[in-house]
Amino acid sequence: LHSDSWILDAFQRIHSEESKFFIPYDLEISNQELSYIVKRSQQWRGINGERRK
Repeated sequence: LHSDSWILDAFQRIHSEESKFFIPYDLEISNQELSYIVKRSQQWRGINGERRK
């Protein structure tokens, strides 16, 4: 009925207090975290040895 509860989610977002939401100020990540993500993505190999582009 609710299609994966999107109606309930929308209702809660409209009627909840602003303090209930966690939103980072500008979505920054640290250089260390970014380096880790890049390193892991470069090392990733699929089942047949393929790489991400």
